[in-house]
Amino acid sequence: MAKIKVPGKLFLAGEYAVTHPGQPAIIMAVDRYLTAQITPSLEGFITSNQYPGKVQKFTRKANGDLLFLKEDRHFDFIMTTLEQVEQLVAPANRKNFTLHFTSQLNDAVSGHKYGLGSSAAVTVATVKALNDFYNLKLSKLAIFKLASLSHLLIQGSGSGGDIAASTFGGLIGYHSYDRQWLQARRQILNIKELLATDWPNLKIENLPWPHELFFEVGWTNQVADTSQLLKKKALSPADQAEFLKESQAVVEALIIAFKNGLHPLLWPGFAKNRQFLLDMAQKRHFTLETPALNQLIELALERNGAAKTSGAGGGDCGFAFFKSQNDAIRTRRIWRKNGIIPLQLKLDQES
Repeated sequence: MAKIKVPGKLFLAGEYAVTHPGQPAIIMAVDRYLTAQITPSLEGFITSNQYPGKVQKFTRKANGDLLFLKEDRHFDFIMTTLEQVEQLVAPANRKNFTLHFTSQLNDAVSGHKYGLGSSAAVTVATVKALNDFYNLKLSKLAIFKLASLSHLLIQGSGSGGDIAASTFGGLIGYHSYDRQWLQARRQILNIKELLATDWPNLKIENLPWPHELFFEVGWTNQVADTSQLLKKKALSPADQAEFLKESQAVVEALIIAFKNGLHPLLWPGFAKNRQFLLDMAQKRHFTLETPALNQLIELALERNGAAKTSGAGGGDCGFAFFKSQNDAIRTRRIWRKNGIIPLQLKLDQES
């Protein structure tokens, strides 16, 4: 039996822009985890604590390929990932197994998502579980690539930043790969060749965490639908070019600030990132900061925080950094009074 833990994530900067090739983002892996447990078995089973009572069964075709019985769409990401990873395994060596997932990434009472990247985490956990089960000895970069390919096949969009955070852990400076290039290359290259190929624009680096600062996350108790927000009215070519230019400049500066311990620069950096995200959302005719998110941010700013939304907005979470522990405590208290739920999230240090 093997047990694999992968962290959830919070986007700190670079949202929306990072879906474009080469654009930077900063993502934090958090200490809430999704666990995968894999054991050999005569028949194949996939289960999850997120879907009580549901079981995805599978068996084998004559050539060793997976055959899923009565496919349950709740397990789409897992099934697709299994198919991709097993292309690295000789048919004669493929075996059945029981794969069970346990998630801490959602609210324990309601089951509502916090926006911590459940689909990315389950995809990475599946790759890591099979890597262990078949002793594939994959590097972290290869795990990232396999998970990104599987995720892209199902979702068709996204930046890969959440997958990078769940794969590498810690605080990540991320530059996104070219999805159109990958879609074209997968038509002519096999899995091994795709893993061995350099992906244009892709860059992943671990950044030092500002341990002298105090970090807080608030949840609005509203669930955002990232995929729907990404489908909103597109920017004009001129507006998009300006947005990408602004995002790249500010996020690269934030990456340098984290790298070099220039933490006072986080305050103006996050403020600029927040403002041009708001401008972008207004031009695309959607609400980035719901009233609850706006209140979360403004309450933190009033107490000397550097604050903004995390991720696509429209619900889920916001975060704030503070120089003073007292300011952080006061913000948690006022959040609670206003129906915002402080989440006890810290930097993942296990991955």
